[in-house]
Amino acid sequence: EGCHFVDFACWFMRALPGHVHASVPPSDGQLMVAQRFVVTLTFPGGSIATVLYGSESAPGVGKELVEAHSGGRSGRLDDYRRLELRGGGRRRTTRDRTGDKGHRSQFEAFRRALDGDSQTTPSALDTMAVTFAALESAQTLSTPRP
Repeated sequence: EGCHFVDFACWFMRALPGHVHASVPPSDGQLMVAQRFVVTLTFPGGSIATVLYGSESAPGVGKELVEAHSGGRSGRLDDYRRLELRGGGRRRTTRDRTGDKGHRSQFEAFRRALDGDSQTTPSALDTMAVTFAALESAQTLSTPRP
């Protein structure tokens, strides 16, 4: 499930990261199905995305939270239903009851690709390679040191 958040970060940045780092707490389970982890993606130009994943939150708390900050402006997307934008002394909030997680735009991008339009965001295969790099990073860090 965490790969979707890596996809989102790459889509948002319209780039692939130059550096990938992941950390997973020690557990008895397999690393590939970890229920808690952190992935840090460093993009060209210095932007950093952090994916903090956990499955142990309280009932009633939104499942997904995205924050973006740059140049004195901030955006906060809560569960894909509430967007709060702040900057320049102003605050704007919008709500969407459908909670569309990008499905509509994915189909539109697919249609553009079929029509021969060039993509401006990394492909799903490229972002999957980023997810595998995160897994490799976590495996390297979780190997016991003598």
